[in-house]
This record gives sequence, structure tokens and C-alpha cells, in this order.
Amino acid sequence: YDQAAEQFETAIKLGPRRAKTYYNLGVIYEIQHKNPDARSMFSKALELDTKLSCAQTHLDKLVGGG
Repeated sequence: YDQAAEQFETAIKLGPRRAKTYYNLGVIYEIQHKNPDARSMFSKALELDTKLSCAQTHLDKLVGGG
């Protein structure tokens, strides 16, 4: 997962306005139990695309502790 995270981090540098890239990195962070980082990525994804319901679902899960 570390290599995948690096790829998404690079993608964010190249295209910082793509909500799904932040979402995907958030999922990787969540898998790695890096919950503060995951929350940050899901929040940024929602900032860029308020209709990205999958990011909201993951964020709610993390914030609620579920």
C-alpha cells in the first residue's frame, strides 16, 4: 500500500483539483490505519466535490468511530 499511496500523492501534486484522487488516497490511509490522514483526504475530496458520497460515507465512519 505504501507504493500506491506514493503514486496517489504524486497524482495530487500533478492534479490537485481531482476529488477522487484524494478519496482514493484516503482509502489507502484508512486501510493502513492512518485515520487522521484518511479523514483529511476524505474532507478534501468533499471540499472539491460535495456530491462524492463515498467520501462522505468513509468520513462518517471514521468520525463516528465505526
